[in-house]
Amino acid sequence: MTNGVRSPAEVNFRDAFVRWQCRARQLAMREAGGKPDGSAIAAASLADESDPVAYIVTVLPRAPEYSAVPEMMQMYRGTNDPAERRGQALRYFSAGYYQYAWKFAGALTATFAPGSAVSRRLLAAGRCVLGFNAFAQRFDLICAVRLAQAGANVREATFWHNLLFNPGLRSDSDILVFEPEWASCKANPAPPETVAR
Repeated sequence: MTNGVRSPAEVNFRDAFVRWQCRARQLAMREAGGKPDGSAIAAASLADESDPVAYIVTVLPRAPEYSAVPEMMQMYRGTNDPAERRGQALRYFSAGYYQYAWKFAGALTATFAPGSAVSRRLLAAGRCVLGFNAFAQRFDLICAVRLAQAGANVREATFWHNLLFNPGLRSDSDILVFEPEWASCKANPAPPETVAR
């Protein structure tokens, strides 16, 4: 899945970002009980504003061909105990879920309350910058923003992932998709010229 990637430089940047995300997210699951840090919480800014619109917790869904939605649904439906669900989710995401970066296309998602002011602003703008900063690495991703459609894999993956950690999540929540425009994205330090897959 190319996810809008055209040139070798864009492929390299996308792969470097996704590998960093996978390592950081697996570490958060293993060592921080799933609590998101600066690798998962992005400062969302609009082009014409200097201050972030919001700090949003993002999800890195797998590409549709590697979807884990059935496994997440089974974890949720297998017990009525939220603590047991959370424990199962932490074990699952700590193990092999993030092990292979090539299973992720690079799109990010975030969940908002239905009709939230922040989601409306981001959708109206159509584009934003997501800034991630953790582990001595910064990524600024210029992204196209769209609403995830009902039934789409990206929406289902995000919803079930978040429901495992937040049993009060509403089914009519707004789920936004952020598609990076890789040619315009920046990193500090910059990714090396060649990243082995």
